[in-house]
Amino acid sequence: MTSIHCPQNSMYDEKLHITLSGLPKDKLLTIHASTIIDNGSMFESIGQYKSDSQGYIDLGKQESLGGTFTGLESMGLFWSMQQSLSNKYDNTRFVKLDVTTPLKVTIAVYNIVINNLLEMFKLKQENVEMDRFKLASVCINRWLMAKNTKRIPLTVKTHGIHGFLFIPEGPGPFPGVVVMFGGYPGTLEFKAALLSSHGFVTLALAFYGEEGLPGDIFMQPDTDKLHLEYFEHAVDYLCNHKMVESSCGIGIVSLSFSTAVALTLAEYCKAVTCVIWVNGSFQPTMCNIYYKDTVISRMIAFTTDIPAETRLRRFLKNITAVKNRNGDWVTSDGYVFNFQHQHNVAYMFIGSLNDESILAEHCVNWAERLLKDAKHPNYCILRCPGAGHLLEPPYGIHNRITTMAGVYTLDWGGISVPHCKAQEASWKPQIDFLRKNLTRSLAKL
Repeated sequence: MTSIHCPQNSMYDEKLHITLSGLPKDKLLTIHASTIIDNGSMFESIGQYKSDSQGYIDLGKQESLGGTFTGLESMGLFWSMQQSLSNKYDNTRFVKLDVTTPLKVTIAVYNIVINNLLEMFKLKQENVEMDRFKLASVCINRWLMAKNTKRIPLTVKTHGIHGFLFIPEGPGPFPGVVVMFGGYPGTLEFKAALLSSHGFVTLALAFYGEEGLPGDIFMQPDTDKLHLEYFEHAVDYLCNHKMVESSCGIGIVSLSFSTAVALTLAEYCKAVTCVIWVNGSFQPTMCNIYYKDTVISRMIAFTTDIPAETRLRRFLKNITAVKNRNGDWVTSDGYVFNFQHQHNVAYMFIGSLNDESILAEHCVNWAERLLKDAKHPNYCILRCPGAGHLLEPPYGIHNRITTMAGVYTLDWGGISVPHCKAQEASWKPQIDFLRKNLTRSLAKL
């Protein structure tokens, strides 16, 4: 009897050991994986494996000979998933919105050679009964939120901020981390939920597009204003929470637009002692940031009529900064770099070198130059060759092209294999960086 052996339940970032037994001996077979995300879109993958003389396959030791991935890739069935040809909509972003339920993945093995997803789609269209080729199947659960994690909704009306707080199991207190995304309106919880499973109290923070928050800071930047006090309040909320150990400060994990917010917080909010910057900018891009009597101005490039994605890349590519009489680095549009002078803040800059949304490589090169010039004592630079903009937790797929709000089609860049390798390679360093810098005093460095 054919059996597929792997854990029934696992965390999303956990590498699995998958084996199959009771197979036809010395036979080339097809292993198929599929999942349906919250909006009903299906993603699937195929690997071709040859069973040994005992009718056994070990994905951790044997190479895939064809399909959506090849070579020795124990998690290839997960990261190589592509949008199903049967989906109603194209360019759906692979993202798990409901973190309270698992990502259910079905793995099946077929006694037939299927070379790609198009062949499988055609077989189904031709009403071929696939079950007659199926040797075994299993459905497993991939969790973003660990068992017994507390998930607490926060609202502007009650708490002054909008988001979700994740508190891991255990007596605590735990280090505190604010997790933010970029231009996506509302709240994305998956990264905060997953980080919490590693022993952090995390706050998935929304900053527009939710009740009580600005409606559209990008399309109406002069009326829907972004105030740093809101983010400062989120940091204070964590600092004052009984389950947060805040003596070493609060960490910020940022991506895309929110990176400028994170660096500004590091400058103005003394409780912030650790920042992870992923594929973003130094200066606000599409809107100003307001703080008391100070205005942190958006890039001058965004006052033109050139399409946003074009003007951002063009502007960043031509960033020049010179030292003025005071020794400050000042850009051509008058923006003064200050984050590098915050020696009490640890920085990790992660740049995808194939990012088509923003010139991340250019920015991390400048970050390194500025930090070295300021003799900053605690920073880390990670460069990810071949990776695109949406650098997410490991074993997720490469979201190259997505459609936002059913209207805007965005090319995030990246090449599938190196992008997915970068997601895996950069995840543990981020966790280690947060743990190191939020559990001991930087003042001792």
